[in-house]
Amino acid sequence: MDLRSLQRHWHAWGRRDPLWAAVTLAGKEDGRWDEDEFLRSGESEIEDVLARLAALGADVRRGRALDFGCGAGRHTQALARRFARADGVDIAASMLEVARRLGREPGCHYHHNDRPDLSLFTSATFDFVWSILALQHMRPDYAAAYVRELMRVTAPGGALVFQVPTDSPAAGGQGEGPRSVGGAPLPPGAWRARLTPGRTELALTAGDIASVLVHVENASSGVWPALGGSQGAGRVMLGARWITAAGAPLEGNEPRAALPADCAPGQAADLVLWFTVPERGGGYTLELDMVQEHVAWFQEKGSRPVPVRCAVDGPRVPVTPPAASGAGAFAGFAARHPTAHGLLRRLGVVPAYRRLARAAAAFRAARRSGRRPVMEMYGLAGDEVRRLIAEGGGRLLAVESEPWPRGILSCQYWVAKPVDVGGGHGHERPLPAAVASGAARS
Repeated sequence: MDLRSLQRHWHAWGRRDPLWAAVTLAGKEDGRWDEDEFLRSGESEIEDVLARLAALGADVRRGRALDFGCGAGRHTQALARRFARADGVDIAASMLEVARRLGREPGCHYHHNDRPDLSLFTSATFDFVWSILALQHMRPDYAAAYVRELMRVTAPGGALVFQVPTDSPAAGGQGEGPRSVGGAPLPPGAWRARLTPGRTELALTAGDIASVLVHVENASSGVWPALGGSQGAGRVMLGARWITAAGAPLEGNEPRAALPADCAPGQAADLVLWFTVPERGGGYTLELDMVQEHVAWFQEKGSRPVPVRCAVDGPRVPVTPPAASGAGAFAGFAARHPTAHGLLRRLGVVPAYRRLARAAAAFRAARRSGRRPVMEMYGLAGDEVRRLIAEGGGRLLAVESEPWPRGILSCQYWVAKPVDVGGGHGHERPLPAAVASGAARS
């Protein structure tokens, strides 16, 4: 999803089930989170995080704190009890409405931000920056840009703790190697890939989040850059498109998985591609292909995509009849007033009306079907995160990794920003044994 789509879906989650969307514990969905229990969970987590930072030698000033991706504000309120001021930022206005309604602390200030940056804050604003269960729900290019911004707004002498899953399975040497920034389109000989999925047939549940392991080999004569410029432009990624049984593509659901390093001719990598299953049951094809962002899919340049057949178990939403979809919206009017209808068609009114009618019909059908918002899952390669921290003048104190269900490996990064941020690369040291393991999160 782009940021606008991400905002729309999370605004829908804020209307539908905001507390469960923030902390997806089993048995808490459909409004079954007790509000006081929800807020207490944030209280205990922030207390633990600050204690761990102190044990790591980063006992931060208690001036101003940032909660990025604050959702319903459970951590923002806990921070406000420990800092002079706590700022919560979220992309969904509905989530911020809930946070304000649940507000118990006067030191909380909430901000709606739909930009791919944090330009609403000046550099070095916060003594402590916190982000949990937020970066994982956005595309890697957005997540990387926000990590840069989180580093920028952290004050010298402050600390940053954030969480994001890794985006590729642990494999020896796979995360090593150069990571160059793509710019111009790949040369003609660089558009050929050999993709081998771990499974060619999948049984899935409508609306679920699932994954497939894909062996990616560069079968071309050019190097594929692992990084991109503005908005990820120019980087090469593994991607996929959903194709219905009728052969039509599904718009707005094109998952991605990032390369852990530049991929030279003959080199290969094993990538985990996470995706959101379509909301309607039936037969689909998940068409795997490589893509150079903002340039082209490899298929368009002659490479052959690889199909994964998917049987999706779930509600089969009836197709809207043509008359209700807007296709025949002008039929009666055209028969009664052919001259006026011809004039309106030449002015472009008829196609515009039909597009509007089709969009309205699709919206009504989605509401009737009880369609759930999508909660995408992505990750960032560990070496890319370390590079972003070092570039931002941070010192990496520790990394916690925690296995989650469905093969996800979540990583939590503990970063200090020295008062003198001018020199050196990040330095990592082991987490003390007393704080080495964290509580599992869903």
